[in-house]
Amino acid sequence: HMRTISQSFASGDFAVPGFVHATGEVPGTTAMKRLKAEISYTPRDLPGGAQVEIATRNPEAVSAIHEFLAFQRMDHRTGAH
Repeated sequence: HMRTISQSFASGDFAVPGFVHATGEVPGTTAMKRLKAEISYTPRDLPGGAQVEIATRNPEAVSAIHEFLAFQRMDHRTGAH
């Protein structure tokens, strides 16, 4: 699942988060689409699960990623930082 998400995000496709959260556009994804060439998405296997590592050196992309992740934490009610 995380490999598919990584590939979709890298190509600028954020339809899955929009569908999962029942919103057309998840915060941060407009800039993440535009800056897709400057953001990497690396799937990592973990014991009992997986994660996607998101990396960039572009300050605008960092802000968009933080906005995206803040929305994810809020909507999933994880309470994480």
